[in-house]
Amino acid sequence: MVLGAICTAPHGLALRASTPALVGRGRLVQANVLLDLPVVLGALIAPVVSMALFSSRGLAGVLLAELITGLWELVMLTLVRFGPRPRAQGARSVRTVLDHVQEGGAHVWKAGLALLLGMLFLTNFDMGMVDILITPLALAFTTVTKLGTILAVGASGAALSALLMLVWPGPQRRMPVILAAIAAEGVILFVASGRSPSTVLVSGVAFVLLFMDNVVHALSATVFQESVPEDALGRTLSFQQIVLLVPRPVAAVLAGPLLRKLFSPAMEGSGSGAVLLRRLLGTSSTPGILLLFAVLGALTFGAAALAGLALRTGASRRACAAV
Repeated sequence: MVLGAICTAPHGLALRASTPALVGRGRLVQANVLLDLPVVLGALIAPVVSMALFSSRGLAGVLLAELITGLWELVMLTLVRFGPRPRAQGARSVRTVLDHVQEGGAHVWKAGLALLLGMLFLTNFDMGMVDILITPLALAFTTVTKLGTILAVGASGAALSALLMLVWPGPQRRMPVILAAIAAEGVILFVASGRSPSTVLVSGVAFVLLFMDNVVHALSATVFQESVPEDALGRTLSFQQIVLLVPRPVAAVLAGPLLRKLFSPAMEGSGSGAVLLRRLLGTSSTPGILLLFAVLGALTFGAAALAGLALRTGASRRACAAV
């Protein structure tokens, strides 16, 4: 697994960095959607196919399928022809990893992508919390089978948004749409936290969240590719990935302590504040999770609204020039 992670990390970066050279800047949205589509479809199809292979052929069948798909990727790569690598005039040679990181961060700031990167950090933290907590939330009122249905419905939301964006290339001004999608994620989290959990409700929330999250990531990847020169795109996307790898592990570490020490006691106490929260959010077997989702939703919507206001102010123009 460690070797697979090491090999996969540069694979995605190389694909994103080479996309503008392969398809041109007029088709970047569709290209980014196609890059994400295998992951989305894999979440829907892979469990069924892998279980069928394992049941009929055992572990050897699963490994054979992995080998065949790897060979297919290798054949496809040998058929792709890349043009000459662009290089900025006067670019200095970069000798250390730290130089790469610093140069990537400098390009993020220079291209006006700091605000977008901050919003992506926030959405990754939100989705990390949802990924961790949706299982105990669902299992508190339903079965493992219904949990699988909830996850499949959520994945279908991402698949639907990908298919729609293959037809619609996106708006010319992408940043307002990105912020609107992030705000919608906050609204759906906040509103749903005040309802009694059910399979239908949680499935609907998962569908909308993954639908919007796919829109955010496809459009934001396009903004990065359009805003950064091709000779610096690899370093800039590497810096972006370093930053965006942080929030999900942090969310996984914080979810349990936050629930145990803060949000669950706030809902279960006998004070006036706890009584008011129970009136607003209702009663369930997982009240702390509902309160945490409500807070995340409110913070996400507030951050998206403030980012929208920042786009209109000259003081923040340098941090959010890619509008």
